[in-house]
Amino acid sequence: MKKWLLIIFTVPIALIAGVYIIGALLPADHVATSESQIAAPIADVAQHIRHVERHPEWRSNVDRVEIVERANGRLTYREIGENRILFDFQEIETDTHFESTIADPGLPFGGSWTIRLVADGDETNVQITERGTVSDPLFRFFSTIIFGHHGTMNAYLEDLEAITSARPSDPA
Repeated sequence: MKKWLLIIFTVPIALIAGVYIIGALLPADHVATSESQIAAPIADVAQHIRHVERHPEWRSNVDRVEIVERANGRLTYREIGENRILFDFQEIETDTHFESTIADPGLPFGGSWTIRLVADGDETNVQITERGTVSDPLFRFFSTIIFGHHGTMNAYLEDLEAITSARPSDPA
């Protein structure tokens, strides 16, 4: 009986320790890129990206957006959905280059997205590059091994494709 109790308590602890060790051995920083060809003009696609307060209308994992501050061409906002994250957002080049950086140092992850749009006739190539860091080894294990670094970007691109093909954009 004692042998079974020892096994019952030791196995979960060994699994957790193994996950932690593997996570600690993985690099904290990563770069990942996802892209999609969207069947909409570049101005329409850019409009959906730039108007973050309207993201809950088309992004499947965003329930609401709270604007914190608009100043000097930058926007600070809190995205509330699966997570609650503070972002610093900037349109670097009109309709073609956006930067979104996590501005919440209390999270176990951080980093930025660079979104680049390239016109291709009546379509738009959208490329998102994530430069991320995951400080916590347990979270790093799950984000690298289990979930992968492309999931959120791919969901964003799928939602962007769906909203741009669903109806014409409203004027900016």
